Amino acid sequence: MSSLDELHSALTPINRALDRLNRIKRRYGFDIDDIIIIAACGAINFAGARHDMPFVQPANVSSIAEYIRTPRETVRRKLQVIESRGFLQRYSGGYLITSTREWLSLMDILVPKRPA
Repeated sequence: MSSLDELHSALTPINRALDRLNRIKRRYGFDIDDIIIIAACGAINFAGARHDMPFVQPANVSSIAEYIRTPRETVRRKLQVIESRGFLQRYSGGYLITSTREWLSLMDILVPKRPA
């Protein structure tokens, strides 16, 4: 395979990924940093959930910042914006996804179970 062929074959998944990010931006108004933080918050929230017993772990600024390797201040600022849009709710122990259904919908756009 030539270098040009490799470049062309790389474009299809890149274009699909960009399309998914744009769909999220149009639907929710979130930028890529917001999406990463929302995904991380949900991953932390639901990591302890098991099929027989739901468990939700709040995600604080430090845990999210560490999870995505982003400065705490950036995460803190972004969390305030995301919370103001109603996607997250802040509690004493950290942030929780407000709607599992919406989070799963966003994650399905981001990482579809089937080709986009």
